Amino acid sequence: MMSAAGFFTSAMHIAFTVCCIAASDSASAYRPFDSTDADVAKRGEFELELGPIGSLRDGGTRY
Repeated sequence: MMSAAGFFTSAMHIAFTVCCIAASDSASAYRPFDSTDADVAKRGEFELELGPIGSLRDGGTRY
């Protein structure tokens, strides 16, 4: 059986958590770099992506 002090502490924790969630703004998510892909290197392969150093191709145009 929980004591009155333990119940009060649990209730305060729950109330604090609910207030923090209710008062929070929208979350911002980390956006990956434009040059990365979502693929995973196959077993035994090494993959190195140098996005900030590499060049960009759009059709026949290189930047």
